[in-house]
Amino acid sequence: MYRDFYQLPRDLFTDTPDSTLLFASPHHEAVLQAILHGINTRRGPMLVSGEAGVGKTVLLRGGLTRLAQPSYRTLYIPYSRLSFGDLLGIMCRACGRTVDTDDSAALVTQFHQVLAEEGAEGREIVLVIDDAHNLPEETWTQLPLLADLRTPRPRSRDRPLSATQGYYRMRS
Repeated sequence: MYRDFYQLPRDLFTDTPDSTLLFASPHHEAVLQAILHGINTRRGPMLVSGEAGVGKTVLLRGGLTRLAQPSYRTLYIPYSRLSFGDLLGIMCRACGRTVDTDDSAALVTQFHQVLAEEGAEGREIVLVIDDAHNLPEETWTQLPLLADLRTPRPRSRDRPLSATQGYYRMRS
């Protein structure tokens, strides 16, 4: 009804958040700038939390477009009730890798290879997990395995946090 009345090109109020419709209030902009600063300065895990419907998902998805694309590869996980192996598989596939195993140890090794390849190309991986508080405890406890500790570059504070929205940042 409102679409026709206001002659809008599409529905604005759908069930799925549309990050192209992001209106960043001064508070939203401050949160977004803090997240982007944390990513750019390698602060480690960050979280955005708040009541349902305040715009966390739209803010994060819209804000990720502000990252320097050649420097970052963003892995956005829209659902979080995943085993560690399933999460690894999704992450490897999102980086264009074929996954032919469900063995978590093999997938960790494969993901470390992804980190090394991305690092060699000058890119960092930013992992965004929507509704991260729903991750199973088993998955949370294994997230630190994603940091490739064999690389000589420092990895301070790369530890996961439980949150409504969570960023977990890794660098190769």
